[in-house]
Amino acid sequence: MFDENTAAEYAEKLKALGDQHRLKILYLLMTRGEMCVCECLPAMGLTQSNLSFHLKTLKHAGFIRARKSAKWMYYSLNRELFEGFLAEFTGVFDLAQWPERAHPKACDANGCEPRAPGALRAPELSG
Repeated sequence: MFDENTAAEYAEKLKALGDQHRLKILYLLMTRGEMCVCECLPAMGLTQSNLSFHLKTLKHAGFIRARKSAKWMYYSLNRELFEGFLAEFTGVFDLAQWPERAHPKACDANGCEPRAPGALRAPELSG
C-alpha cells in the first residue's frame, strides 16, 4: 500500500539520489566495485570534506556500505538495497498500469462542485 510512511521513505531515498555527485559516486561503485576513499577523491574531483558528506548521505540512505581497513575507508554499492529500491519504486510508479486519466474528476460528474480535501483519492496499491 502506498501510504504516508511509504511516501516519506521514497522521498528520503530520492533526496539521497538527487545530487549529481552522489549519482556519480553510485555509478563509480557500480562499475568499478569497491573503492578506497583515496581512489574516489581523484575520480570525483571533490574536496575530501565534500566527498565525505556525499558518502555519508548515501550510506545513511543505505545505498552504499563502508568498511575500514587499517587507516583507509572502503566503499561499495549495496546492490541488494539499490536493486530492491529501484524495483519497488518503478513498480509503484509504473505508468503503464495507470491510464492518464484513471478516474473522473469531481466536476465531470457533479458540475464542478467543491469536494472536501482528500475526497478523491487514487486507489491503494499493495505490494
